[in-house]
Parts: sequence; structure tokens; C-alpha cells
Amino acid sequence: MADGFIEEVDALKRAWEELGSTRPFWSVLTKDRYLPENITDSDKEFFYSSMFEMVDFLTPEFEHVGHSLTPGKDVRVLDFGCGLGRLSFGFASRGFETVGVDISNPHVEIAREWNDKKLKLDNVKFEIIEPGAPIPHGPFDFAFSVIVLQHNRPTIMKACIGRIIDALKPGGAAMLHIPYEIEGYDESILLTPPVSMEMHFLPIDEIIQLATEHGGSVVRIEGANRCGARIKNAHFYIEKNATH
Repeated sequence: MADGFIEEVDALKRAWEELGSTRPFWSVLTKDRYLPENITDSDKEFFYSSMFEMVDFLTPEFEHVGHSLTPGKDVRVLDFGCGLGRLSFGFASRGFETVGVDISNPHVEIAREWNDKKLKLDNVKFEIIEPGAPIPHGPFDFAFSVIVLQHNRPTIMKACIGRIIDALKPGGAAMLHIPYEIEGYDESILLTPPVSMEMHFLPIDEIIQLATEHGGSVVRIEGANRCGARIKNAHFYIEKNATH
């Protein structure tokens, strides 16, 4: 890997581990109630109470592209950029073998601690991902990544998308939430200065090409509204070739 890429990843890891150490819940859902000076135990419970949001959303959406998101012992789901494990817990609670991965140790430790103390699920794992290493515990039947990839610079975003597709089983499917255009983009958009939470995008044609290069295809693009008015974003449904 090129030195510049490694430096970008190192900077990203430092930024998110700082957020994970100082304002972990706010770094996932940027609401004032989750700031460290405001958050209470009941706020944390409320944060995790929305754990089923993504499994409930994706079950009919995957049906639209010909995939039945049905829980089972052998059905494995990847949550890429799992943060504090909120959405991973939703899948695991429904019976899916679930793996959440993230670049930030503090976030992953909180997810593990919440499971150990509160949920005690034995079908969910949380792991740190390292540059160039395969995603652990794969391959996966399904994968998703939501409000995550936009915080990576384009070179890292491309690498992440490639790794997610590589980690799918033949015939597996992923839903990746990706911004594809930002008005006034200057290559270093800060969402909440001075916190280093950058916003980036990839053009649609590059996303389609990436899927092809990694043995998959974009089978559906559904507009989304997860990033604010000047950031055009969508849910990209990607299917891994059955013979790859």
C-alpha cells in the first residue's frame, strides 16, 4: 500500500478514536442529548432502543432485489462501520450471525461492553479492521454500511467498498449508503468543525465500476436523505456474482 494511503488511514483512525474516547454516542447520532455533558443512562438506553431500525428497513428492501433476509444459524451479516454496535444488535437479536467491524477501538469496546452487561447475545462479534487485512469471520450472506463511508476520503472509501464486496459469499448482497455528489465540495468538508468528521463522496459511475472490478454488480440505486440538503446520497444495492 502507498504511504499516502496509510497516512490517510492513520489520520482517520486517530480522529475516530478521539471521538470514541470523548463523545462516542454523539459521534454516531449527532444530537445534543448524546454529548458527554448531557448524556444519561436513560439516554444510552434510548440510543440502543432503535437497534431494529436497519433490519426492519432492509428486510423488504432486499426482497425488492431478489434476496430474502431471513434469519438463521448459517446466515451471516456484516455491519461495516458498526460504531457502538447499535444496528448490529438489531440483526443479532433477530437471530442472524452478526459481525460488526470498525476502525475505532473505543467504539468497539463500548459495543462489546454493552453486549456483555446488557444483551448477552452469543451470535454477535465486534472486531477492529486493519488496512489490507481481510474482514474477519467472513464470508457473508449480507452486508450493510450506513452513514459511515462518507466520512472516508475517496481513496479509503473505494478500498472499503471493495473489501465489503470481496467479503460477500457468491450470490450475496450488500446495501451501501454512499453520497454521490456534494455541492461546493472542496475535498475536505468538515461536518462539525472543529471535530474532524469529514464528508466525502464518490460519483455513481465510479461506484458501479468498483462493484464490477470486485466481482459484483449494482442492481438498484435508491435515493436517500441521510446527509443534509446539499449532499446527494443513495442506497446502492450490490450483488456478488454467483460464480465469482
